[in-house]
Amino acid sequence: MRKNFLLEIGTEEIPAGFINPGLNNFRKIFENFLFEQKLDFSGIKVFGTPRRLVLYVENLSEKQEDSILEKTGPSKKVALDENGNFTKAAKGFAKSQGIDVGELIFVSTDKGEYVAVKKKVKGKNTFEILKENLPLLINKLVFPKNMRWGSESVSFARPIHWILSLFGEEVVPFKFGSIESSDYSMGHRFHAPDK
Repeated sequence: MRKNFLLEIGTEEIPAGFINPGLNNFRKIFENFLFEQKLDFSGIKVFGTPRRLVLYVENLSEKQEDSILEKTGPSKKVALDENGNFTKAAKGFAKSQGIDVGELIFVSTDKGEYVAVKKKVKGKNTFEILKENLPLLINKLVFPKNMRWGSESVSFARPIHWILSLFGEEVVPFKFGSIESSDYSMGHRFHAPDK
């Protein structure tokens, strides 16, 4: 299954010269994040006005694909003694990987044969990945000049007043400074100031 993801950051007036660089940065940071997390999507759009920056991800997969992780340990020479039994090094590697020594395999590399382990890694839920990482991603947004406000420990181009964060129709809950994400946006400051 796939869902759209919408993130809107509502702020005090951002200088016009900050908006396009901020949006380009927003797209690049988020695109790189999705590739690193191996989350499939069909497109990313960004929009901006002086009081809001918006990121829209189309058809974002609901979870990562399962994958096979291969991790190599000590060389075969170190992993086996002269009688072909596993050494302390091999047993320690198996224990560090959370498996029994009998599950170890040998793989050939450019440097020779090494003991290794192959594990099936279950893909994480996209909702949880977003929940954990959105504050970090917003914090990575850089403008020609960032500022802090009040007693906040975070910085941004201008003070943030709201964050809308929806994966499908579900709010992705997180905090950035003292601002909690929600499912609402704000209208024009004078003509339609309500949620």
